[in-house]
Amino acid sequence: HALLLTSGVLLLDLDPQCSSAAFPYNCLAHAHLRVPAVSSSSRAPSTPLRLFSAMLARGGRPNRHTFPSLLKSASASGSAAAAGVLHAQCLRRGLAADRFVACSLVSAYGRTGHPARDARKVFDEMEGASDLASCNALLDALCHAGELDAAGDFFERMAARDPVSWTTLVSGLSRGGRHWCALEVFRGFLLGNMGRRLQEATLVSVFSACANLDGGEGLAAGMAVHAYLVRHEIELTAFLGTALVDMYGKHGRLGFCKSAFEVVCKKEVCTWNALLLALANHGKETEALVKFDMMRVEGFLPNQITFLALLAACARAGLVEVGLYWFEAMVAEYKEQWRH
Repeated sequence: HALLLTSGVLLLDLDPQCSSAAFPYNCLAHAHLRVPAVSSSSRAPSTPLRLFSAMLARGGRPNRHTFPSLLKSASASGSAAAAGVLHAQCLRRGLAADRFVACSLVSAYGRTGHPARDARKVFDEMEGASDLASCNALLDALCHAGELDAAGDFFERMAARDPVSWTTLVSGLSRGGRHWCALEVFRGFLLGNMGRRLQEATLVSVFSACANLDGGEGLAAGMAVHAYLVRHEIELTAFLGTALVDMYGKHGRLGFCKSAFEVVCKKEVCTWNALLLALANHGKETEALVKFDMMRVEGFLPNQITFLALLAACARAGLVEVGLYWFEAMVAEYKEQWRH
């Protein structure tokens, strides 16, 4: 239904002054963020923002259900300007005090490059005591702004924490280069949550920290987390499997790296890329080229990271002609496909 509406096959015919006129627009904006798109144009994060413009042009009145999807869209596109404009619309319509809207505002400010003080200002202006969701949003905003000390202090002062809180801090520390601190926070999570099944996002963040720790300690920690996956029979999705392959690859354990790759249930391009980079960086250039051919045979479209690994393998193996061939193919053939 959303596809028919957005493609113009069906036309909305609602009274714009009716309070329910915003409902179909809200549904469409939400659908564009959740439902897999059938074309590249409908995947664009700006689509919900265009729907919002259409709603305003028809006289529709946005409500508290309108802005969370729009703010999530602004976050996905990284548009700081869009976040500011949407905040102004929330204030104009008296919706900024709504807890659901305010939480989305905090998250959007954190993910669109705004200073952390903007997210904190929205957080401080919330009516009543802050709930766990809004605290997690501010924690995420502090981490994305690189204010890791402030994030750690805020985390310690939180009245309650859930797996999202721990994962947010672990991933923020790892992203900010504080890999050892990320592992320490993860150990604290394990001690305080014995028996609770770990979420995929938490495990991915920990593998990222382990991959970037020099020496044997990072590898040992990564292998311990891998053992946890095996012991609890956790399925290696593309997201989780890629992190595991990358961890073993960065520590030069190619045997474990290839074994992990083989058991990933549904491989994605990122999974292949992790394997290719591991092989190219650790003296297995010819094998990397073979895997690249296998990747193409299985119908995966190489992306920029794929070619980075491929050209690195060609350079290290002295395969100048092969490297030039694929460089020209990248520019002439694949670059055009990436546009579509």
